[in-house]
Amino acid sequence: NGVLHESLSIAKEVLVNIATRFKLLAKLSLLPVTSTLHGIINLGKIFGHISFSPTVHGEKIRIRLAKENSVVSLESAGFHGQSLENVEKCLHSQGGAVLVVGEKGSGVTTTLYALIHAVSNTAINITTVENSVRDMLPFATQLLIRPKLGFDVYSGVRGALRGDNQVIMVDNIDSAKTARLVLQGANLGRLMISGVYAKSTIDGLLDLISSGVSPFLIQNSLKLIIGTKLLNALPESREKFYLERSEIKTLSKIIDLNVMLEILKSLGLPEVASAHG
Repeated sequence: NGVLHESLSIAKEVLVNIATRFKLLAKLSLLPVTSTLHGIINLGKIFGHISFSPTVHGEKIRIRLAKENSVVSLESAGFHGQSLENVEKCLHSQGGAVLVVGEKGSGVTTTLYALIHAVSNTAINITTVENSVRDMLPFATQLLIRPKLGFDVYSGVRGALRGDNQVIMVDNIDSAKTARLVLQGANLGRLMISGVYAKSTIDGLLDLISSGVSPFLIQNSLKLIIGTKLLNALPESREKFYLERSEIKTLSKIIDLNVMLEILKSLGLPEVASAHG
């Protein structure tokens, strides 16, 4: 849920050896890092996406564990009821841009993978342009960005558009020229599914416009915009709270209450259903 917990304290002298071991497993250079370094550790059915960053106290190591084939469904990503119908309708119509907007760590990449998985089939050509490949997609051609080799996001999107790709996923629109290329591709009939890092969907659109992207181009290309947000998990100790009838009526206009109750029951909250009934 985004909250850090201390589980083990290790002496600083030992961390150097640990960093070296991780670099070996990820097949990375053993030299001290001068910029952020990314790699993948294969642990069988689990992958460790690891990064090394230089700090004043030494190298900071970050590892994110992911199961093999951990791509979630749209329902597991949080789409239900009318929102699920809207997303599926957009994904299976001809062309257009779908933007997923959220802060770092809010589930942008998870949502992108869920969307690309929902639209996948053997009859269409799919290409992804990614800064870091989080999971292997057997149904797609995955392009890994390598800026030091001159292969940036813009180059990846441009190459994907030149190919016969009906669906293109970009994990992060990093510049105005990339944004324009994505939106132009959407106007050409390609389904462009892209991530934008911002606090909210409105901020994401304003960032694109302020960077020089034409509002007219956005209006003509954008088919769907999705906002993601990281929420804290429910604590073990919970207090009951009863909604007023007027509040329930208002809430029912926004979400499907029956679907929400099923989700809450699956989380081990059967008392919610009895309270609602």
